[in-house]
Amino acid sequence: MRGGPWDAGQAIEEIAAIVAEWTDGLMESGEALKAIREVLIRHNFGELLDGSDEEAELPF
Repeated sequence: MRGGPWDAGQAIEEIAAIVAEWTDGLMESGEALKAIREVLIRHNFGELLDGSDEEAELPF
């Protein structure tokens, strides 16, 4: 089941912090994308990435 409103709000806050670090040059693109993916999985939105909540092979 996908995350609810609380999960979505928490995920957006964490993703915004990651994007801020990336735009400030504190993270590389691949590192930021991996962190965003982990946030989505942790907050029950992993199905949106590849159809499941299981870890998948990442290109970075």
